[in-house]
Amino acid sequence: MQKKSKGIVVGSCGVTEWLLAWWYHHYALHNSYPITFVDFGMSEKAKAFCKEKGNLIPLKSENFVIQKESVEEHLRELWEKIYSKEFWPCRKAWFKKPLAMHLSPYEETLWLDLDCEVRGPLNPLFDHLENNPLKISVAKEPEKVQVFELEKGLILPGEITFNSGVVAFSKHSPVIAEWVEKSLKSNHKYIGDQHILSRILFNKDFTFKELSPLFNWNMRLGPNPEALVLHFVGPSGKAQIQEKIKDLSL
Repeated sequence: MQKKSKGIVVGSCGVTEWLLAWWYHHYALHNSYPITFVDFGMSEKAKAFCKEKGNLIPLKSENFVIQKESVEEHLRELWEKIYSKEFWPCRKAWFKKPLAMHLSPYEETLWLDLDCEVRGPLNPLFDHLENNPLKISVAKEPEKVQVFELEKGLILPGEITFNSGVVAFSKHSPVIAEWVEKSLKSNHKYIGDQHILSRILFNKDFTFKELSPLFNWNMRLGPNPEALVLHFVGPSGKAQIQEKIKDLSL
């Protein structure tokens, strides 16, 4: 039986490319899976770095994310109340994530956000795709996030918000195709890409294997020496990474 191809996919635009060297430093300490970098609009310098470390492919897509003015007023006000008015530019990159995953050249792929610090071998994450009907595996957001988003009406009763910063998936996962379609056509209804993913999973009849929180550890919960992947979410997380970069002289 031929061995399945496995690899890593990450994406970056000009705003997040400062994370590339830091992300790669930690990833390469423990792993040698091939990497495909997806260009959301990087500088030539960042593109050169990606070509040196792996494969670089462009994301050829028009600006499909609905502008602020075209979002229904009640949603616009709710989203700005939660994330502030500064979050709108972020959506342009968020919804490109599933499109980038769809371009993966591997049979089994691990997507990692660039604000994730890899602390060990990643093969346990690929193991979650075995005997998994939906061929996708993600971790829940912390309980505090679940309660908050339910109260704000971002999720439905009984729905679970999953974090899309770490995603293990197979090339033919039906979830990825649906995630792409809804990101292209329905992003005006959702605050971010992971809310589309969460709604898709909520509506599926099949169960799937969730990733352990230790495989996508939200650093707002504090340090965890047992975690395999630390996820430095939000502005405070990026500030922590900046300090780590200084220490590493990257």
